[in-house]
Amino acid sequence: MVLSLMGYGEADFAVPILEAYETLGKTKPIYFFADAEHLVNYDSRLRTAMTARFLPDRKRFETLHVMLKSKIVAMGVSVANLALGGIVEVTNDPEAFKASLDACLFKNHVVGFSSNALQAPRFQSIAAQA
Repeated sequence: MVLSLMGYGEADFAVPILEAYETLGKTKPIYFFADAEHLVNYDSRLRTAMTARFLPDRKRFETLHVMLKSKIVAMGVSVANLALGGIVEVTNDPEAFKASLDACLFKNHVVGFSSNALQAPRFQSIAAQA
């Protein structure tokens, strides 16, 4: 699962994230990448809802990578990481994040998708079409 968060993370945004998360199935390993580089702040209910849902599955997470810049978001991710038992890998290096994502995609034989999809102009144009 790959997602990009920008601006302010509203609490209600947990709903579509968790709906997509539920489609992952209940037995396979989970590979989760969150590009939060452009997330400047968030409602703590977004973090608590996602953490509460991920907690029962934490042993299934092969990867839980988060890229961020904001110190406020970093504090929230640290809190979530403590609750999840230290499974979150955090970076503020976009190239390292993209390399980890591309390596995961290659390892899992995913075609037709790469870290290039995370470029902000592409996401903005998709959001504008919605």
